[in-house]
Amino acid sequence: MSESTEAPWRSDWSLFIDELADCLRASEDTDGLARRFGNQSVEWEGVLDRKQIDELAPSVNLALPEKHIDFGDGRVAMLKSVSLPLADSAIAGWQQIAEGTMVKFSAMVGAGVSPFPPVEVTNLRSGKTIVMIRLSEGAIVRINK
Repeated sequence: MSESTEAPWRSDWSLFIDELADCLRASEDTDGLARRFGNQSVEWEGVLDRKQIDELAPSVNLALPEKHIDFGDGRVAMLKSVSLPLADSAIAGWQQIAEGTMVKFSAMVGAGVSPFPPVEVTNLRSGKTIVMIRLSEGAIVRINK
């Protein structure tokens, strides 16, 4: 089922994590998560934490409001940042922004023909659980001063 263009989680990180948590607690598999979240554009706000502007894989790290996902089986994951690969057309704009600046940004969740799912949960031998949210095409919507 495709999300409508009005899905509230597309413009609110906190609501996205709440929606994702509901899906994960309902044991939705990787394919189900791909159908729900894949190829969807989002606009979220975060603080520019680090820039890695290079020719091979330009990206930025953004700190977002900390959220926890309780899987209901003793596992808990904390989500508080994203690594955002940049759209080629957006690189110059990101270079001008100082680290520590609040930015509203746009991205695609799991866009394109990537062999990797848009959302993936991995359980490590250490007992920790990692939630990977694959974003692409990061662009600046607004710089909040």
